[in-house]
Amino acid sequence: MLLQRVLTALVLAPLAIGLLFLAEAELFALGLMPLILVGGAEWCRLAGVKSMVFKTIYLLLLAVFMLVCYQWPVVIGPLLVLTPIWWLLIGWVITGYPGKQPRWLLSKVPMLLAGPLLLVVSWYAFIVMRGRPEGQWLIMLLFALVWGADIGAYFAGRRWGKVKLMAEVSPGKSWEGVIGGSVAALLVAGVAALAAGQTGIELVYLILVGMLTAWVSVLGDLAESLFKRRAGVKDSGKLLPGHGGVLDRIDGLVIAAPFFSIAMLGHWQL
Repeated sequence: MLLQRVLTALVLAPLAIGLLFLAEAELFALGLMPLILVGGAEWCRLAGVKSMVFKTIYLLLLAVFMLVCYQWPVVIGPLLVLTPIWWLLIGWVITGYPGKQPRWLLSKVPMLLAGPLLLVVSWYAFIVMRGRPEGQWLIMLLFALVWGADIGAYFAGRRWGKVKLMAEVSPGKSWEGVIGGSVAALLVAGVAALAAGQTGIELVYLILVGMLTAWVSVLGDLAESLFKRRAGVKDSGKLLPGHGGVLDRIDGLVIAAPFFSIAMLGHWQL
C-alpha cells in the first residue's frame, strides 16, 4: 500500500506542479476543472446517489456553476460567508459524533447542496492565488504545507500513534499523528519564510498561518472520513492506486485553500 501511494504521488505531483508553473492563468483554471468534476462525482457517491443520470446532471450543473463564478466573481462573495459556517457545523458534528448534533447535515440533500459550495469555492481560491504575481509560489507553499502535514502525520502516527484522535470518526488517526503533522507544517512554513527573507512579525505571521492551515486541513480529512463512514465506503473512489479517490487526496486542500488564500493574499509578498 505504501509503495502504491508513493508511486502514485510521484506521478501526480509533477503533473500538478507542471500545470501550476507552465500553464497560463486561464489554462490553469481550465485544467483544474476536470479534477473538481471528478471530485463532484465522488461527492455524489458519498451523498448516497447511485443514479448515473442524476450524477451526470449534477456534474453538468457543477460545470456551469464554475463557469458562472469564473465569469462573474461577485457570485463567490456570499459563498465565502456560507462555506466557513458549513465547516463549523460539520466540525461540531465531528467533535460530538455519534452524539445528537444535527447529523441531518450529512443526509443526501444537504450534502448535494454543499458539494458545489465547497468544491467551487476551493477551485476559485486557487484561481485567485494563481492570478497574483507571486501566486505560483503561494500555491506551492499551500501544497507543501498540506502535503507535509499529511506525510508528517502518516509517519508519526505509524511510529508513535497510541492516543486516538477521534476513534468513532477515523480510527486510524492519532494525536501523535497530529503533532507530527504540525511539526512538519512548522518546518515548511519556517523554511519558506526564511527563504523569502521574512523576519519579525512577518515571520511569526507566516508560521502561524502555516500551522493553522495544517490544522484546518485535518478538519477536512476528518470530515471526509465521517462522510465515508456514513456512506459505508472505504474510499471516495478508485481512480488513484494506493490513495483511493480524488477526494481522498484533496480533502485537506478543499478546506485549506480558501482559508490560506484569504490569510495570505495582500499580506505577504514572496
